[in-house]
Amino acid sequence: MIKNERFVPLQPMREKPFLLEKLDLKFRWGNYGFRVLRFHLNSFAPGAKIGFHKHSEFEFHFVASGKGSVVLDDQTYFLQEGMFYLTGPDVLHAQEMDQYDPLEELCLHLEIVPLTTDSFIERMDNDKSIASVEPADWGKEQEVSEAEQCVRQLYDLPARPMMDRRQTMSYFYRAYDAIVNHESGVYETIRQCIIQIMLLTTHASNQEKQPWLTLPHREASEVHFQMACQFIRDNYMFPIALEEVATTVGISKRQLQRVFQKYTSATFTAYLEEVRLTHICTELRIGNKTVEHIALDNGFENVNYLYLVFKKRYGMTPRSFKEQSQQIINE
Repeated sequence: MIKNERFVPLQPMREKPFLLEKLDLKFRWGNYGFRVLRFHLNSFAPGAKIGFHKHSEFEFHFVASGKGSVVLDDQTYFLQEGMFYLTGPDVLHAQEMDQYDPLEELCLHLEIVPLTTDSFIERMDNDKSIASVEPADWGKEQEVSEAEQCVRQLYDLPARPMMDRRQTMSYFYRAYDAIVNHESGVYETIRQCIIQIMLLTTHASNQEKQPWLTLPHREASEVHFQMACQFIRDNYMFPIALEEVATTVGISKRQLQRVFQKYTSATFTAYLEEVRLTHICTELRIGNKTVEHIALDNGFENVNYLYLVFKKRYGMTPRSFKEQSQQIINE
């Protein structure tokens, strides 16, 4: 069935929905660095559910077609084509797709990192006479200001769905089309598309050809591994199942196991336990909570299982580790 394409041409993107994710996209805008983690069209199965989770970055969700619902801040919202919502850092959210007309979602998952202030701008602030003897900043000051304003507004954007009245979704297709057609300046085009997606998202709350293969790339398995690891680091304190992470990353359980074997020479479960144990060791060294509370706060269903895993990993019980650590601190 060909679904409605009222907001953006979806059919070309359905052929290669993860094409943009193959690029290692990083750029600077103002005094911020931006790294693209996900940039794709996601077509969900009827009735599919994605349980509560959070990210340490920004995730832009645009409903290109279909229906569903999202839970944000304990509030359930209906979703339909033409709507969007933003989940900022540590915002818990869950999704459910319509049984008969499931969502197709354009997703941009973006890490935003503050960078050091440009040295020339700093020197101009300290010595205004520099402006008369050195070239103009070529709009740098305005760029820094606009980027700062945009990022600040992203943090302030309410966690609720809104209508995409500014045709923001068209920039997903514009970025995709630039790669497919091997456009000259494709990297800058994609950069501008991402900036436009951010800017138009914030506005909503106020009412000769180069082959893309020459760009820096990541293996698909590397992308999947990075996403899975980030998901675990963000959600290790909750119950996490292999199937849940595989669904979030967009691959099968078996594929995800192979990815972990490739990059860690261990299983998914072993990696998850290692992340949890690292946090537990820190709490045992410096915290005052009981071992029972620490176990539950770090994703273990009960303290007995923690004792089993901990002793196998460190050769002693959590309680012995805690006592030993406190003795060292008191010496």
